[in-house]
Amino acid sequence: MFNQKGFAHPFLLIILIVGIIISVVLVQTRTNLLPKASTSGATLSISPLSNNVKQSCDVSIDINLDTGGFDTYGTDVVLLFNPAVLEAILVQNGSIYGNYPTALFDNVNGKIRISGLASISSPFNGAGKFATVNFKVRSDAQIGATPITFDFDPNNLPKTNDTNVVEKDTLQDRLASVVNGEFQIGSGSCGGSPSLTGDINSDSKVDFSDLEELKKYLGFKVAYVQRSDLNNDGVIDNLDAEILSGTIGVSASLAPTPTPTPSITPTVSSLKLTNISVSSINKTSAIIKWKTDYPGTTRVSFGKTQSNLNSITTLDEKMVLLHQANLNNLSANTKYFYKVYSKNSAGVEFSSTVKNFTTKR
Repeated sequence: MFNQKGFAHPFLLIILIVGIIISVVLVQTRTNLLPKASTSGATLSISPLSNNVKQSCDVSIDINLDTGGFDTYGTDVVLLFNPAVLEAILVQNGSIYGNYPTALFDNVNGKIRISGLASISSPFNGAGKFATVNFKVRSDAQIGATPITFDFDPNNLPKTNDTNVVEKDTLQDRLASVVNGEFQIGSGSCGGSPSLTGDINSDSKVDFSDLEELKKYLGFKVAYVQRSDLNNDGVIDNLDAEILSGTIGVSASLAPTPTPTPSITPTVSSLKLTNISVSSINKTSAIIKWKTDYPGTTRVSFGKTQSNLNSITTLDEKMVLLHQANLNNLSANTKYFYKVYSKNSAGVEFSSTVKNFTTKR
């Protein structure tokens, strides 16, 4: 290849240069044929982008997802709003994911969190409605524009507690952009039918579907589910279920019941007694708890033999979903048998099978 003076022959040098050029071209061609990482990504948007609404009125927005061609396992949405202007009252899940394990709102701090999950075998790829959020404009809301924004920082993709769209397999956040919205708040009468006490799902009537919705929130603090706190005591509990039971059958064409009473609890054909448990067992007492799918009364019979449950707690006639009965004056280190009972609104009583527990020594 080299002549006697140590220089390459011109012909061989030309071949070497041409070879290098061909290699570079082949590498570039091969690189262009390989799949490229997408420079775009998923988008979340609010619809409508702007909405004119008056004080004291209800208004809703849709949250729309476009995955940008990615197969996704799930999406977390965190919305921010001004709680001095708006009150979140309902989150309605979309249909693009099979499971929505989280749908919470905080009217103290102005934050909504919604999570949707796909099954491992059926990731979501495409565009559609992720969720709908219903707000009520506060009666003293400041006139003017108020934004509804996604908690999203495009410069901090590793952040996991904000809005994100998770890709199948890689589990990377593929959210590239968001489109925020706003309400233009005006003054004046809202018009239309007044809000109905107990209309938790905002369908202009109070029925058993509202009761099913309320049962999801039993034990929640009011900051997350304001509309379900019918007695405004700061927690969703049996008292709210009693009020809701008293308003079933009211619709938008009728005047709402301002102070419903449990005496008009609707008739249901049966009650399911579930989650029966014993707690706080000591030498002389124990607490029996259970749930019913519709409001019912509370009573327990118990004894030292399965065939002789001759001790009975005082009947609690409050129509509730969460039941509790205290058993007192028990003997230490003794096995007790018991049954729980609940009557429905028609006065028909339903009972559990016989169960047992043993007091402490």
